Amino acid sequence: MSAKEYVPFIPVLKPAIASTEPAIADGFEAGIKAARFSRFRDARRDGRESLAALATLAAPGRPWSEGLRLLKALPAPMHMPMERWDRLVWTCLQIDQQWGGDLVARGWDVLEVYGSNPDISAARADRNGLALLLWSWSGPIEIHRVDVESIVLTVDHGNQLRWRRFDRSRAVPVWEAYAMRGGP
Repeated sequence: MSAKEYVPFIPVLKPAIASTEPAIADGFEAGIKAARFSRFRDARRDGRESLAALATLAAPGRPWSEGLRLLKALPAPMHMPMERWDRLVWTCLQIDQQWGGDLVARGWDVLEVYGSNPDISAARADRNGLALLLWSWSGPIEIHRVDVESIVLTVDHGNQLRWRRFDRSRAVPVWEAYAMRGGP
């Protein structure tokens, strides 16, 4: 054998060690938010409105209050499972409930918060507002802070990203986009 003989690399697999760190909760799929969402979804599905569900309705006087009322009344689009639709409506209402005052105080408008591409079948993220970003994100995400020029979001494992303002003049509010192609 020569000095430079080929020796195949065979990885040595070590047994998995259980992590001592607690799992990071999604913030939606686990815990109190999931329970509240379940009650909200059940109330919508049964056609009844509880006081808790009504309390999530937009605060009066905000630029998007009437639009959120309209969104809540829209039927689910034919192409979207009911649970996914309920999650979109829930996300929109929760943004207003938890951060609406800060968003208005810092000058965020309807399209920046609730904007959507007019054609919902087109994947145009540049026209989507904050609500559609939070709704469509594949992992844990929540609003950390609202500033005048940006919104700081906390994503997987505590990482933060800054979502900045930019021109969304070609967008429409989400309730208009889904009303155009909504339900049966």
